[in-house]
Amino acid sequence: RFIDAILNVSNAFVVSVEPLEQSKAVLYELIKLFAAERGFLFEVKEGASELSTVVGKNAEGFEIVDNKSFSSTIVNKVFTERRSLVVAGNDEAEAMGSESAVLHNLRSMMATPLMLKGKLLGVVYLDSSLTRGLFTDSDVNLFATLANHISVAFELMRITRVEIQSAISVESKKVQILVDSMQQALFSVNVDGTIVEPVSKFTSRVLGTNVVGQNFIDIIYKDLPSEGEKIAGIKTAMNAVFGADDLQWELMEANFPIKVDFLRPEPRKSDQSNRVLKINPAPVWDDQDNLEKILFVVEDVTNLEVLERQVKQHKVQASGLEELLQSDPRDLREFFASAGKSVNSWMSVGSNIDKQSLTKILRDLHTVKGVGRLYKLARLSEQIHASESALVPFSELGRESFDVSRVLSEEVKKIEVILGEYVELFLKIFGKEATAADSQSISEKALHQLEQMAQQLSQHLPTADLEKFKRATQRLRFRSISLEIKKL
Repeated sequence: RFIDAILNVSNAFVVSVEPLEQSKAVLYELIKLFAAERGFLFEVKEGASELSTVVGKNAEGFEIVDNKSFSSTIVNKVFTERRSLVVAGNDEAEAMGSESAVLHNLRSMMATPLMLKGKLLGVVYLDSSLTRGLFTDSDVNLFATLANHISVAFELMRITRVEIQSAISVESKKVQILVDSMQQALFSVNVDGTIVEPVSKFTSRVLGTNVVGQNFIDIIYKDLPSEGEKIAGIKTAMNAVFGADDLQWELMEANFPIKVDFLRPEPRKSDQSNRVLKINPAPVWDDQDNLEKILFVVEDVTNLEVLERQVKQHKVQASGLEELLQSDPRDLREFFASAGKSVNSWMSVGSNIDKQSLTKILRDLHTVKGVGRLYKLARLSEQIHASESALVPFSELGRESFDVSRVLSEEVKKIEVILGEYVELFLKIFGKEATAADSQSISEKALHQLEQMAQQLSQHLPTADLEKFKRATQRLRFRSISLEIKKL
């Protein structure tokens, strides 16, 4: 019997390379060998001081759902005393204070500690409610010997867990190093919107606070109107994408605003509190290709936005200078004065605008546009053309005056901005008052201002645009010299 038992348990042990499955197989062989009705397996988890149930099986090999019906008194006694124990009947169990044995009419019980190198790893327990005295003292040594296979499996489980945790720790450190090397805020968001690890060290610098455990909407989208359409869109996307496939993500990705104004909660002395964030959300999929998390990469693009505006402004200046130098300054001065009066008259129309007034405004717009084209002022004429296109439908369809006034006000403001840019550049070159420079030459002061502008532009403009600006300045200086020579 001993040899057969060893063989059967050993065979059960090698049916799987998974330690937990090995433990279950050995437990079932022990149940069959000792004709037990049920068997339970308990382990001492790392760092714990009490037992936890691993699995329970019945004589048919099925796992027991109700794993609380064993005699906890017997199990704990074996655990505490570290010695095997056989109980022949429920009266004996009752004498030991086992209420479970009496409640479940357990007539035979046997348990042994799982020891390995003097370390207690767990307890194996068998019982039966059918036969009294099923287990005897002579069974204990065999039971303890065979159960030792489970001790080996438990140790393998422990080693495996340690190795897995070590591998996870190593990989997590690698991920964290990679994340921290990025000069960006980077973090993950779970299904309920909570920010979870990994989080880059740069995140607190960008967002001005420790974000772990907080809701991402309250962090990066906090300055959007809480009841606004954008926040509603974000919440809709969050409800739709988690657990869904890539198609659902593609449908909802646009709901996450990619650029927002952001007020730092605690700005540093060297920082402005008003910032601009660029936000890039990316899906993280599980092994079923369903969305599990969202990874957010957030950049502070405030300085880049400022630089882009400066470059755009410098390009406008270079282009505007090229346009202004193609016309007589006296004609331009007169045109700007006239166009400015027209803009003021359009702005003063008010809300009670009728079809006749709108028709006159459209006629005036067309005139200013034509003169602007004559003087090669491309941006101004293009904006007036766009404003005409926005206003013409009101004259043709008879829209309500309120809508006409609103659209007119918006379009005139656009024209006013562009006209103002031309005038500002013109005044830098020719000054505020009409002088001899208008008809004969440009003052040294004006040329010096232009050369300073060229120096500033050299840091931002592409080479082609910069060369265009320099050529225009050179032509202007040549023209000034030529006119001075003629006076002689």
